[in-house]
Amino acid sequence: MGLTYSRLAELFSDQFVLEPAIICFKRAIAFNRMEPTSYLGASKLLRHLGKQFDKLNQLDSAAYYYGEALRLLPDTNNLVYRDLVSQMALLHFNMGEDAESSIGDLKRMVIQAESEQERLNRFFTLGGIYFENRQYDSAIVYLTPVFENKEDATTQRLAAICLYNIYQSMGDLLKSTQYAMYQAENATPKGESSMQASQLNDLFQQYLQWEQEKAEAERRQTEQLAARRRLVQGVVTAVVVLLVLGVGLWWWMAKRKKEHEAETQTLNEEKQQLQTQVDDALQQLQTVDEALQQLQTQADDALQLARAMLPQRVADLFRAKVPNRLERIMDEFEAAYPGAMERVAVAYPNLTKTETQLFVLSFLQFRAKEEADLLGLSQNTVLQYRSNLRKKTENASISSFLEA
Repeated sequence: MGLTYSRLAELFSDQFVLEPAIICFKRAIAFNRMEPTSYLGASKLLRHLGKQFDKLNQLDSAAYYYGEALRLLPDTNNLVYRDLVSQMALLHFNMGEDAESSIGDLKRMVIQAESEQERLNRFFTLGGIYFENRQYDSAIVYLTPVFENKEDATTQRLAAICLYNIYQSMGDLLKSTQYAMYQAENATPKGESSMQASQLNDLFQQYLQWEQEKAEAERRQTEQLAARRRLVQGVVTAVVVLLVLGVGLWWWMAKRKKEHEAETQTLNEEKQQLQTQVDDALQQLQTVDEALQQLQTQADDALQLARAMLPQRVADLFRAKVPNRLERIMDEFEAAYPGAMERVAVAYPNLTKTETQLFVLSFLQFRAKEEADLLGLSQNTVLQYRSNLRKKTENASISSFLEA
């Protein structure tokens, strides 16, 4: 089912029917958690899900899913990692961050490309950023090889649109006409594409309705079975009660026939046995209580040790320069102060993920330059985030949230 939902999601995404695509990708992720398709399967699905939010211009959601995909990657020597870095570079550019940082990440991915098609995909993204930045000479360098690639008609068509606009703005009528003619000859019939998207969406809505009707039928069947079980249980209970009452009455009548001395002796033996059981139970409870106290002491000691070691572990992680060191620093903080992040989220529900991370990093005494290094942002951007954080929290410190 996971592969089926994944394929459906890709079909919806290709037709730009994004809401059904998001639903299908989320279901594919749920099935992948139960039965992983490959060691990169979870990261691939999360990357595709983030891409749908990217298309909807919901950039914060896209950044979240891209980040989760990176976090779950077992290593960085694979195409999924390179695609994620490239998409996040473009996302950061679209979010208004420094273009040079995004360009640097993309050029690094160009060097690591393992195929010509992958290299051209990176070229197209680089060319698009240069185009948006009006650095037309650089855009031409990267977009021209993409246009000359005949294997990917869609990317070729998009490159032609950019090159047409560049040469028209530069006043090169000959080349702009060349790219305009290519677009005219290779345009996809808009009506046909819209009809395919509409048909695909209608089929998906029919499938959702069928699934809802199936769930309702299963619910009614479950209720009927539960009612039958209750009826059978009621009958069985009544029979058992009658049998117990009959046996009890017989036992009482037989017991009354015994001598009073034998009855007294039996009662005393039962009393002694019960007292022994009570004593054993009290001893066991005392042993359990002592074990619980010991475990609590060990847990408190471990928590104190984690808090004592937190500055050193954070410093080591910062110097390590690993791709996921920010997430690991946040994990170390949550391990030392469990529940603190949830309390911050309740107190300040309007904090973004980046602002929450800065809230923690400020407590860990990171400087603005170090925070910029960890977050992959410019120092000016970090200072702006700090200013927003102070306004939202009214200059509060995270220290008040460290203990429940």
